[in-house]
Amino acid sequence: MVHPAIIHPVSAEATKFVRTSTVIVQCGHCSALGYQHDKFCASCGHELIRSCSLCGQPIQHPVANYCTQCGTPLNAGTFQSENHSD
Repeated sequence: MVHPAIIHPVSAEATKFVRTSTVIVQCGHCSALGYQHDKFCASCGHELIRSCSLCGQPIQHPVANYCTQCGTPLNAGTFQSENHSD
């Protein structure tokens, strides 16, 4: 199962009706589309942005294994994410 906080990029075909300067992301929990800077999914409420539990910096890369700011390994126990509904 993909962790709900992981952001999945959406294909160019799915974004053809959106302004070209807008980055679209897909919720890893419910697959709804959202905007790059959204913190929570508008459809299910799951957090879209992970942050490192050591330094608190947001994890931008969707499949990062390490924090790009401090190098902390990111596994199930080392990042902060909230689940608001299942």
